[in-house]
Amino acid sequence: MFKHLLFLICVVAISYGTGMGTLQFIENYLDSKNANTYYDTFGDEASLEKTRHLELQKRSFSSPDNFTVYGSCELEDEDIHVIFSNKNNGFQVNTIGVGGTQSIIHAMNLGAIHDNIEGKKIVFIATVNWFKEGGIKRQYFTGNFSKVKYFSFLFNPRLSDSLKKRLAKRILSVPKEKEVNYDIEKFYARLYLLENRRSGILRSIVDPFYRLYYKLSIVEDKYFAYKKLQEYRKKGLPEVIKPVLENHDWAKVKSIGGEKEKAISNNEFNIRDRAYEHMKARLLEEHRFIYPPDSPEREDFLIFLEVCKELGVRPLIVYFPNHGKIFDYYVQKFQLEHSKMQMQETHEWFVETVKSYGFELADFADMEYVDYANIEYSHPGSLGLAYINESISKFYQKS
Repeated sequence: MFKHLLFLICVVAISYGTGMGTLQFIENYLDSKNANTYYDTFGDEASLEKTRHLELQKRSFSSPDNFTVYGSCELEDEDIHVIFSNKNNGFQVNTIGVGGTQSIIHAMNLGAIHDNIEGKKIVFIATVNWFKEGGIKRQYFTGNFSKVKYFSFLFNPRLSDSLKKRLAKRILSVPKEKEVNYDIEKFYARLYLLENRRSGILRSIVDPFYRLYYKLSIVEDKYFAYKKLQEYRKKGLPEVIKPVLENHDWAKVKSIGGEKEKAISNNEFNIRDRAYEHMKARLLEEHRFIYPPDSPEREDFLIFLEVCKELGVRPLIVYFPNHGKIFDYYVQKFQLEHSKMQMQETHEWFVETVKSYGFELADFADMEYVDYANIEYSHPGSLGLAYINESISKFYQKS
């Protein structure tokens, strides 16, 4: 029996050593090709592919005048990129997030960074619409989920074991998508939550497999970085954009943003006509207007704030409201008077929570009824983004 066990251990050890050695060789090759290269213009890209990868985000944090902004679909709008293009505020914005990217995804985005992060400023843009009943939709979670960031979070020595367990618990609570299989990641999350001796032994047994799996995801991620850097090289783009400090007239920027929205908003809610037609064509579900105190998004947001605290990051937390007139319309339509109180309570909880961490807050709740501030129900338009961009610029410039 002992001989058979010893033989099995030897086979596993040799397989692990061979696999890890091969992957390390490939990783070293990719590192030599990438040679710590980074292009500032990467920050202007807004795509799901970018959000799910890690290596180039890590390099952005190593660039002294790159400034990471975490958010959702508002980061796909050109306004947030144009105003900061060519570093004309003295820094390069690197946007991370697309539609459906919420707190738990960004907790992993940030928690996956191990080095060159302490003391760095970041921006986190949230809307009250995230804090709905049920929290992040499962299709948005699975669509934005990144295995390299998930394991990088769990293997980050700078994060506490208790925080990693909170993430593991949250991962297990997300309903499974039929088309997406995360059984490997979820099994490791279950092991993280078990506290008995047997689970400790099991973790020790499977840990080499997960280390190998993690190493494979790192190699895949660095290959993406290699291909992306090759694209920039072929285009002949400069690696570093020379910063130019331009003092924007923010009153003028806001005026232009308002006029831009007004020109394409000829309806009773003063939102973009295309969004208005879309809204009329479908009946918005009642649950979209319910913001219960037990929304899973609250725990997700707390996990993100705790990541900031443990990594020593200095965030600006931006809060943007829903469209007040549209919200009131549906509150009356569905007789959801209690939703108004829920939304107000959610806002109060949000503000108090951020303040309890001592983080800086840009609260735009008073823009709820400002015409042309939103594209539609829950997303800021050019005018709303002008206010957000001003807060980003001032936060960066502040010592």
